[in-house]
Amino acid sequence: MARDDSMELELALDPSGALSPRDLRFEPFPRSGRARTRPVRLTWHDTPHHVLAARGLALEERGGTFRLILLCPRAEVWPPGAPEPCVETAARLDAMTFAGTEPLEAPLTPVRLFEGSETTLTFLVDGESVTVTQRQGTVRAVGPGYAQRRVTLAGPGHAVHRLAIALAERAPIAIPRASFAAEALALTTGTAPAPRRAGAPSSIGEAPTVGEAIAHAVGHLTDVILYQASAAASGSDGPEPVHQARVATRRLRSALSLFQPVIPASLLDGVLPKVKALGAVLGPVRDWDVFVTETLPPILAAFPGEQRLDQLRGAANRRRAVHQTALRTWLGGPAFRVLGVELACLAAAPLWRPEPVADAQPPRDGDADPLPQASPMSMPLAMPLASYVEPVLHRRWKRLVAAGKDIEQHDAATLHAMRLKIKRLRYVLEIANLSGGHGDSRKLSKRLAKSQDQFGILNDRAVAAGLLAEPGGPEARHPFASGLILGFLTAHGQRGRRAVRDGWVKIRRLTPYWEQNN
Repeated sequence: MARDDSMELELALDPSGALSPRDLRFEPFPRSGRARTRPVRLTWHDTPHHVLAARGLALEERGGTFRLILLCPRAEVWPPGAPEPCVETAARLDAMTFAGTEPLEAPLTPVRLFEGSETTLTFLVDGESVTVTQRQGTVRAVGPGYAQRRVTLAGPGHAVHRLAIALAERAPIAIPRASFAAEALALTTGTAPAPRRAGAPSSIGEAPTVGEAIAHAVGHLTDVILYQASAAASGSDGPEPVHQARVATRRLRSALSLFQPVIPASLLDGVLPKVKALGAVLGPVRDWDVFVTETLPPILAAFPGEQRLDQLRGAANRRRAVHQTALRTWLGGPAFRVLGVELACLAAAPLWRPEPVADAQPPRDGDADPLPQASPMSMPLAMPLASYVEPVLHRRWKRLVAAGKDIEQHDAATLHAMRLKIKRLRYVLEIANLSGGHGDSRKLSKRLAKSQDQFGILNDRAVAAGLLAEPGGPEARHPFASGLILGFLTAHGQRGRRAVRDGWVKIRRLTPYWEQNN
């Protein structure tokens, strides 16, 4: 049986406007047939105390049909922008069984309503039909309503991908941070939708395939980036969203590097430069955030009343503001919208549902150059994730152990290189843990994370020196304060070498599961 190459992708529009006929006029993509518009009405049911919503569920009624759908991902692979997984469907409310959920303690009543219209038209993309459905209207419960607009593209995956990119380049349309139902229910209560995912990719079962791991890891980290980037752009939650977005971006780059040998270049080439561009605008903001909020305070406390340090702090805040403005501009522009579409389409690519490939072999691992691209017909996407990732873990562990010999004699540059090896091993271990974790792997992950932080303290001086000396930085105008800071960090870093050594000793006491199997 041939693989189903279809894809459905939902995009969110700025509620203040809809796509105009001009926005939907693409010279390379001719329209097929006439546009059709019909009224649409959606009703969400819940108990008076919103028990279903608290369980991460929504009961949606449309045209006399009831669907119990998820509001946020659980253990399943649910890419950003993809349709909500449906738990149960029935033609009547009293026919719903709510199988797999605890009994409801109160009767269900309508709690939210969407009324509006859907306009559907078809484009031809490379000879394939893509259906574009624009939904616009108002969500309300009691009192004023909230304008909501979504656009859904459905058709062959490559055609949906191309058309979605074209839309994101020319209109304020992007991958939504939450499903339509989740956003509607949150808006009417005056709260923000809960993040779909957070932190490192979570477990998806005992034996996921390589294809399932790619889809889940890319989708999970895309969700984190979209949510945290929105918070970073608003600036209302302090420096933490920038930090989380940067960590998610680094995890994503690591995952793409790990799976690069089995991801077709046609899917990956458009993604990698844009992910690197996001990291390039997040990095300076995060570095200045750390400098202003973590590096400077203990130095100011050690030298109370030193006006030259206070003056440098003001200059540092101004440099920080310059980079924050650059980040907000980038996140609000078409480049970030296109990145979100690229990542969502990569996570939802029909390729991750391959036919089994016999005798697939794991690729060799390399820290520097990726392996040549494999043929799509021979990609080991159906092999177990463990078979793919354990040889990589084994080789990276060996390299890390070799790098840790004579750690007390390492200079700053060698310790920094070792820190990068720790980070790369840790991120691959997180991917390996998608299958639920093995023995002491979670303990090792925690120790690697702690050791990475300890190594980072030794790198604070190098980061600070780079910030102070960057074009427009404060070093030239505040040489005394800059020298004071670098001297303080040098002395602090020397004291941190003992913590680095002790942390490394604890790591070496562990025998990772992939070492036991080899």
